[in-house]
Amino acid sequence: MINTATIMGRFAREHDIRIAGSNQKVLRNTIAVSHKYNGEEKTDWIDVVAFGKIAETLETFTGKGDEITTTGRLQTSTYERKDGTKAKDTTIVISDFSFGRKAGGATQQAPVETYDVNPDDDLPF
Repeated sequence: MINTATIMGRFAREHDIRIAGSNQKVLRNTIAVSHKYNGEEKTDWIDVVAFGKIAETLETFTGKGDEITTTGRLQTSTYERKDGTKAKDTTIVISDFSFGRKAGGATQQAPVETYDVNPDDDLPF
């Protein structure tokens, strides 16, 4: 079976960050994805969640209004509302992402680590 979803949109709000029992970060947010329907602009609001290093990276380098492309699996959970009716939520659990434009318009990139390499050093290969 295949369970993969890829979306591109903008974070709808600031991230909701929590720490899970295993001391790893959990990031929750909603991504606004625009499309045209019958010539009219519509927006879908897709809930996403990220764990661990992905959550840490997104928390550090993205925020409300920033563009993001995410890939992950769909996860559906059921629960009972206060009025006793049953409800379902579907969320994308992010497994991969790429940065898009910042809310102000600039393209965002993660910092690049650089290393000094001296060609005269004895390298093990």
